[in-house]
Amino acid sequence: MNTPTPNTSAREIPYSITSHRTARDLAPQADWHPLRESEHVVQLYEADTFLIQALSEFIGTGLAAGDPCIVIATPEHRAGLDERLQLAGLDLVAARESGQYLTLDAAETLATFMVDGSPEPSRFAAIVEQIVARAAERRRQVWIFGEMVALLWAEGQHDAALRLEAFWNDLHTRHAFVLCCAYPIHGFGGDALAQPLKEVCAAHGRVIPAESYTALATADERLRVISQLQQKAQSLEVEIAERKVVEAALRMVKSDLEVQVADLRRLHELSANLTSTLDIEAVLHEVLQAALLVQETDLGLLSLCDSEGEGLTLQTSRGFDDAFLKEVAWVPVGGGACGTCYAERRRVVVEDVETDPIFAPYRAGARQAGFRAVHSTPLVSRDGTITGVLSVHFRQPHRPSERETRLMDLYARMAADAIENARLYQAAQDAIQVRDQFLSIAAHELKTPLTSLLGNAQLLQRRVAREGTIPASGAKAIGVIVEQARRLNKMILGLLDVSRIEMGRLSIECAPLDLCALVRRVVEESEPTFVNHNVDCLTPSGSLIVDGDEVRLEQVIQNLLSNALKYSPHGGPITVRVEQHGNHARLLVTDRGIGIPKQEQPRLFQRFYRASNADRQYISGMGIGLYVVKEIVGLHGGTIDVESGESAGSTFIVSLPLRGASPAAEDREAAYGSR
Repeated sequence: MNTPTPNTSAREIPYSITSHRTARDLAPQADWHPLRESEHVVQLYEADTFLIQALSEFIGTGLAAGDPCIVIATPEHRAGLDERLQLAGLDLVAARESGQYLTLDAAETLATFMVDGSPEPSRFAAIVEQIVARAAERRRQVWIFGEMVALLWAEGQHDAALRLEAFWNDLHTRHAFVLCCAYPIHGFGGDALAQPLKEVCAAHGRVIPAESYTALATADERLRVISQLQQKAQSLEVEIAERKVVEAALRMVKSDLEVQVADLRRLHELSANLTSTLDIEAVLHEVLQAALLVQETDLGLLSLCDSEGEGLTLQTSRGFDDAFLKEVAWVPVGGGACGTCYAERRRVVVEDVETDPIFAPYRAGARQAGFRAVHSTPLVSRDGTITGVLSVHFRQPHRPSERETRLMDLYARMAADAIENARLYQAAQDAIQVRDQFLSIAAHELKTPLTSLLGNAQLLQRRVAREGTIPASGAKAIGVIVEQARRLNKMILGLLDVSRIEMGRLSIECAPLDLCALVRRVVEESEPTFVNHNVDCLTPSGSLIVDGDEVRLEQVIQNLLSNALKYSPHGGPITVRVEQHGNHARLLVTDRGIGIPKQEQPRLFQRFYRASNADRQYISGMGIGLYVVKEIVGLHGGTIDVESGESAGSTFIVSLPLRGASPAAEDREAAYGSR
């Protein structure tokens, strides 16, 4: 900012000048005395009390001389100034009434000419210049105090404050007045504000230091303080230089930490992605993608050892054309960077394929593919087996940093473990498939002779009953044969169902059927087995129609009923109930048997699972019945639940969606028949 050249012809308040450079010349008393007729002064201050004192002397001098005075300040400073002026015996009421003394609010006045956070020149001229012009009409010295710039500075709007200072200087070229601005010295704390302070000082014709300097009475005291300030300034410059060195080091550390955090985040993401899948192809893709990101390249290969151990077979790649991929589809042991890495079980770095002898046989292919450097890392599993090689390629000669090699080693280890896990999972899946196939074959193979056995035994049983040619003991033996054959047949059918479920081949053929009628029929046909039990069958008088497979739903009812009988070894009542519940039909089978421990109920419908209290009471079973029942009910769009407690019996609840409209209200409310 340019300070206007003082008008040498203007009236000056007298002051003495010595002819020799004395201590007073070198360290003059710094205050606003003397002043020219037109001058721009800045007062720095530490405490408001000092500012009010200095301001009362400045404005008081003008008022006492009969000059017009303008104060544009905060409410607190205006109130403090008025109090000091009145204590000095000045009649402010009369001064205000005559127009000699004008006070304005700094924030309100500033707001009248601010546009988009910056003072606007035409509005400043229309408002502030008009005030100054009216005061100057008295043709006397005009005294102005303003702290609008201080408000802008306190808000961090330094450019706007300096722009306003320039407006005041421009106003000096058209009107004569003495302007005193004030800034709190704490507003210039920090090295970053050193240059802005210089610009503030340059915008004023005179700079008055804060009170810690101006309060010194003698020139000698001021010179001593100046020397101390010079020493402090020098020390601060050294400290600032040292701080800048430390800050630069901290920035480097911060940058390194940010890189490490980013690396850890990538490792975490890779780990999460690898643990979320057991598909080998997906694992290989994730590993290669992560390696390319950390190396900041777009060229890479990942190859796995072939089954014979004679070389590497390419599995996934990025950035290469088909011609190059065809060339590296299989790499022999010791061939190029990746073959050497495989053969020697170590990291291989080719900084420049044009000069490294390892890559001599593949140099032409590298030129065509467009890379100049290769970094290959072996994939070594937990048991020390090398499973493959991860290679990243660079378009320019490249020497990997310690960070890059460390991360590549980590990625390679994670890849090897993930590949091993995926292979183990695949092997387990293959074993499960073999087992399921075995169960299916075994069940079919066993079913054929059992069918013949059962048929002949039943034929013999009927003949004995008709002709009576076999004694009673023989007939009983035949009955045992038939019963055991049926039991074995039921077990085989259960195994067949388990096999079908595991292979996704269990299916149903749905048709409309009356669940009430089906339940009544199954219970009636099972009556011969109710030796020690009293079974009640409760169904609505009407029908509950569902879309279902009659054979499979009969299997569900028979299983739940036989379980109720089997797990009530000491007899007791059993209730089979059918009811409507909303838009569903429900089948409830309740017994008073051994019950099921609460903590074991969540696993009750798992394959081959049996409750511990059943084994303790030597009740036989394979743990497949409820597993099959749950699958059948699920295929019908239904659910099965259990309510039980150990030694408190059990209730199994099957819920199936009704077909079409709900039965009439009278059917839902009808009395239950009993068997």
